[in-house]
Amino acid sequence: MEDNLVDDYGHRLNTNDVDKMRVVFAKLYYYLSRPFLDSSFAPEGRSLLKESLEEYASMRSSIIKNTLDDSSNHSKLLKLIFEDLSNYFSAQTHSNNQATIKVTKSPVIRTWVNLSSDPKATTLVDSYLQEVQSTLLENNIQDLSRAKPAVFRPSNMDFDEVTFEIQGVSGFSSKHRPEDINEEDVPNLFRRTSDYWAYLYYFLAKKLLSLGQAGEAALRRAIREFGSHRGKELRRKVLASGQETSIKSLFENYDLPEDPRFEQDLIRQDEEVRVSKETKCNFSEVWSELDGGWEIGKIYCEEVHHAFYSAFEPAIQVNITQTLTRGDDYCDFVLFMRKANKFKDEKGW
Repeated sequence: MEDNLVDDYGHRLNTNDVDKMRVVFAKLYYYLSRPFLDSSFAPEGRSLLKESLEEYASMRSSIIKNTLDDSSNHSKLLKLIFEDLSNYFSAQTHSNNQATIKVTKSPVIRTWVNLSSDPKATTLVDSYLQEVQSTLLENNIQDLSRAKPAVFRPSNMDFDEVTFEIQGVSGFSSKHRPEDINEEDVPNLFRRTSDYWAYLYYFLAKKLLSLGQAGEAALRRAIREFGSHRGKELRRKVLASGQETSIKSLFENYDLPEDPRFEQDLIRQDEEVRVSKETKCNFSEVWSELDGGWEIGKIYCEEVHHAFYSAFEPAIQVNITQTLTRGDDYCDFVLFMRKANKFKDEKGW
């Protein structure tokens, strides 16, 4: 159990780390799903987004079936259905075989609300809740005939709550809180959430690539925007805490918790240089099991790191000569940040 809970830096995984993973998951979906609504891809783009989410939901359903030994245990079933959104939910039957499920304190919903100034955001979130969460409910709860999520309208909803009205069930009552999670459950919860992140990327990216060269260009742009958003957010956090931006402060405050399955050889790390070899990556392993997964994952590796590091600190230079998704034995990362090259005008950030 100890090996499953502690990462390479001695950090003990907890549910807060799962929430950090959920936030990155929410940002990934937002940036990779936006291109589907581009007018140049209409009307095919919307259909492809729906198809990609349906395929992702199907993958999630197979994971649920392989994980759960008793489908009549509503509490465990709902925990698996909503574990990408939150550790909090409640379900209560009303009458005529109708029930309400509330998912609260969701870092995913909170993140999407913060991005909702984009007119496309409401459409994208509605699509996810309907095509993924409602489908998971309908596919996995026996006798359930319909599951309808509340329409995502940030101005008319709680900051981090989403409600589902379900029909066709009786005696449906359940509650779940982080206090109900055993320490032994944390590694599996973290691993599944991490894998969902990789699966979601794969299915969205695969459909964008089906749109040809324009689709690939849109995918690469979306990955860079995703990486840049994360880098700028991390930069603001580091500067607000009174630290300077450096290679050291980047990794000490990294927004994506390390999966214990991740293996690396850290050769050097100081304020100006970091050299490492990543010999095992859980994202690469997920993609390796999917049709064309490494080719699709390779695009992510080619775009996200440069965008992320340079947005955090423009003086950082990144050299990546090998990656697991190219079939190499390891990912070779060399980062340089000479203090003399640091960007001085903080007002733009």
